[in-house]
Amino acid sequence: MFLYISYCKESKGVKTMVSALCKIPLLFLLLYFFVCSLDILSSAFQLAGGRVAGDIFQQNVIFSNPVAGLMVGILMTVLAQSSSTSTSIIVSLVSSGLLNVQSAIPIIMGSNIGTSVTNTIVALMQVAERDEFER
Repeated sequence: MFLYISYCKESKGVKTMVSALCKIPLLFLLLYFFVCSLDILSSAFQLAGGRVAGDIFQQNVIFSNPVAGLMVGILMTVLAQSSSTSTSIIVSLVSSGLLNVQSAIPIIMGSNIGTSVTNTIVALMQVAERDEFER
Protein backbone atom coordinates (compact mmCIF):
# COMPACT_ATOMS: atom_id res chain seq x y z
CA MET A 1 0.00 0.00 0.00
CA PHE A 2 2.79 2.41 0.90
CA LEU A 3 4.53 1.73 -2.39
CA TYR A 4 1.35 2.57 -4.32
CA ILE A 5 0.93 5.90 -2.49
CA SER A 6 4.54 6.90 -3.08
CA TYR A 7 4.21 5.88 -6.76
CA CYS A 8 1.11 8.07 -7.11
CA LYS A 9 2.94 11.04 -5.59
CA GLU A 10 5.87 10.55 -7.95
CA SER A 11 3.62 10.23 -10.98
CA LYS A 12 1.78 13.43 -10.02
CA GLY A 13 5.11 15.25 -9.79
CA VAL A 14 6.17 13.94 -13.17
CA LYS A 15 2.82 14.91 -14.69
CA THR A 16 3.17 18.42 -13.28
CA MET A 17 6.69 18.77 -14.64
CA VAL A 18 5.73 17.47 -18.09
CA SER A 19 2.74 19.80 -18.14
CA ALA A 20 4.94 22.78 -17.25
CA LEU A 21 7.52 21.86 -19.89
CA CYS A 22 4.82 21.56 -22.56
CA LYS A 23 3.42 25.00 -21.77
CA ILE A 24 6.64 26.84 -22.65
CA PRO A 25 6.80 25.73 -26.32
CA LEU A 26 3.05 26.25 -26.55
CA LEU A 27 3.50 29.83 -25.36
CA PHE A 28 6.13 30.48 -28.03
CA LEU A 29 3.95 28.85 -30.68
CA LEU A 30 0.98 31.04 -29.76
CA LEU A 31 3.21 34.14 -29.77
CA TYR A 32 4.43 33.18 -33.23
CA PHE A 33 0.82 32.80 -34.44
CA PHE A 34 0.01 36.24 -33.00
CA VAL A 35 2.88 37.87 -34.90
CA CYS A 36 1.88 36.03 -38.08
CA SER A 37 -1.71 37.19 -37.67
CA LEU A 38 -0.50 40.80 -37.43
CA ASP A 39 1.36 40.31 -40.70
CA ILE A 40 -1.73 38.81 -42.32
CA LEU A 41 -3.84 41.70 -41.02
CA SER A 42 -1.34 44.16 -42.47
CA SER A 43 -1.47 42.42 -45.86
CA ALA A 44 -5.27 42.41 -45.71
CA PHE A 45 -5.32 46.15 -45.11
CA GLN A 46 -3.00 46.65 -48.07
CA LEU A 47 -5.17 44.51 -50.35
CA ALA A 48 -8.53 45.81 -49.18
CA GLY A 49 -7.61 49.44 -48.83
CA GLY A 50 -5.09 50.04 -51.52
CA ARG A 51 -3.89 53.53 -52.37
CA VAL A 52 -7.25 55.23 -51.84
CA ALA A 53 -7.48 54.21 -48.18
CA GLY A 54 -3.86 55.27 -47.63
CA ASP A 55 -4.60 58.71 -49.01
CA ILE A 56 -7.69 59.00 -46.83
CA PHE A 57 -5.77 58.10 -43.66
CA GLN A 58 -2.75 60.27 -44.43
CA GLN A 59 -4.59 63.39 -45.59
CA ASN A 60 -7.36 63.27 -43.00
CA VAL A 61 -7.50 66.22 -40.63
CA ILE A 62 -8.66 64.01 -37.77
CA PHE A 63 -5.58 61.81 -37.85
CA SER A 64 -3.17 64.71 -38.28
CA ASN A 65 -4.43 66.41 -35.09
CA PRO A 66 -2.92 64.66 -32.03
CA VAL A 67 -5.83 65.50 -29.70
CA ALA A 68 -8.35 64.13 -32.20
CA GLY A 69 -6.19 61.03 -32.66
CA LEU A 70 -6.17 60.58 -28.89
CA MET A 71 -9.97 60.76 -28.84
CA VAL A 72 -10.21 58.30 -31.75
CA GLY A 73 -8.03 55.85 -29.80
CA ILE A 74 -10.13 56.23 -26.66
CA LEU A 75 -13.37 55.77 -28.57
CA MET A 76 -12.04 52.80 -30.51
CA THR A 77 -10.94 51.05 -27.31
CA VAL A 78 -14.15 51.78 -25.43
CA LEU A 79 -16.22 50.42 -28.32
CA ALA A 80 -14.04 47.33 -28.83
CA GLN A 81 -13.54 46.79 -25.07
CA SER A 82 -9.95 45.79 -25.81
CA SER A 83 -6.87 47.95 -26.09
CA SER A 84 -4.96 45.00 -27.53
CA THR A 85 -7.35 44.77 -30.46
CA SER A 86 -7.25 48.47 -31.24
CA THR A 87 -3.47 48.64 -30.84
CA SER A 88 -3.03 45.62 -33.13
CA ILE A 89 -5.21 47.25 -35.77
CA ILE A 90 -3.22 50.51 -35.58
CA VAL A 91 0.11 48.64 -35.75
CA SER A 92 -1.15 46.76 -38.80
CA LEU A 93 -2.23 50.00 -40.45
CA VAL A 94 1.22 51.48 -39.84
CA SER A 95 3.04 48.41 -41.12
CA SER A 96 0.91 48.37 -44.28
CA GLY A 97 1.76 52.01 -44.91
CA LEU A 98 -1.83 53.24 -44.66
CA LEU A 99 -1.09 55.32 -41.55
CA ASN A 100 2.13 57.08 -40.63
CA VAL A 101 3.83 56.70 -37.27
CA GLN A 102 3.30 60.33 -36.22
CA SER A 103 -0.46 59.90 -36.53
CA ALA A 104 -0.46 56.47 -34.88
CA ILE A 105 1.25 57.48 -31.64
CA PRO A 106 -1.66 59.56 -30.26
CA ILE A 107 -4.15 56.88 -31.31
CA ILE A 108 -2.19 54.20 -29.44
CA MET A 109 -1.92 56.49 -26.42
CA GLY A 110 -5.69 56.96 -26.64
CA SER A 111 -6.23 53.22 -26.72
CA ASN A 112 -4.20 52.88 -23.52
CA ILE A 113 -6.26 55.63 -21.90
CA GLY A 114 -9.41 53.95 -23.20
CA THR A 115 -8.54 50.89 -21.14
CA SER A 116 -8.75 53.05 -18.02
CA VAL A 117 -12.06 54.48 -19.19
CA THR A 118 -13.42 50.97 -19.70
CA ASN A 119 -12.27 49.94 -16.21
CA THR A 120 -13.87 53.04 -14.73
CA ILE A 121 -17.18 52.30 -16.44
CA VAL A 122 -17.16 48.76 -15.06
CA ALA A 123 -16.27 50.01 -11.57
CA LEU A 124 -19.05 52.60 -11.62
CA MET A 125 -21.56 49.94 -12.62
CA GLN A 126 -20.48 47.77 -9.68
CA VAL A 127 -20.82 50.56 -7.11
CA ALA A 128 -24.60 50.14 -7.07
CA GLU A 129 -24.25 46.52 -5.94
CA ARG A 130 -23.89 47.07 -2.19
CA ASP A 131 -24.29 43.38 -1.37
CA GLU A 132 -21.06 42.53 -3.18
CA PHE A 133 -19.04 44.98 -1.08
CA GLU A 134 -20.09 43.59 2.30
CA ARG A 135 -17.60 41.56 4.29
